[in-house]
Amino acid sequence: MLIASDQVVRFLPKLLAMPEVQAEVARVCNLPIEAIRPELLSAANWWQIQDEVSDSCVDLIFSESEMVEQFCGYGGTGEFPISVMQFGPVFYVFAPEFDKIGFYESKDDATHAAATNFQHWMLKPDDWEDEDEGDDN
Repeated sequence: MLIASDQVVRFLPKLLAMPEVQAEVARVCNLPIEAIRPELLSAANWWQIQDEVSDSCVDLIFSESEMVEQFCGYGGTGEFPISVMQFGPVFYVFAPEFDKIGFYESKDDATHAAATNFQHWMLKPDDWEDEDEGDDN
């Protein structure tokens, strides 16, 4: 699953409880920081700022996340990292040269997505030869 900003909406109540998210959303939406709370989601003007709030949260997730698990992928140009990233309650999968995959509610869900989506690249080059030999028999 590729990431779209509308996918972050289900995480907004938890994200809007985080001070760093409140500050960024207040800045982007030109609102007082006191107005940036989970209750904002039920405000009458929510539809007017939903895109800005979602986009701000996605930007924060990608710029401020931390790696919580990493696997090694192998491709035509050698090794590359496949990382499970976390920002607050949100997890996603990142591997250079590929689209980010997510958002997930747990590290286990994101790890499963990494294993499923990058299964071919997680094989070591020596394993490729073994797979090829099995096809000939």
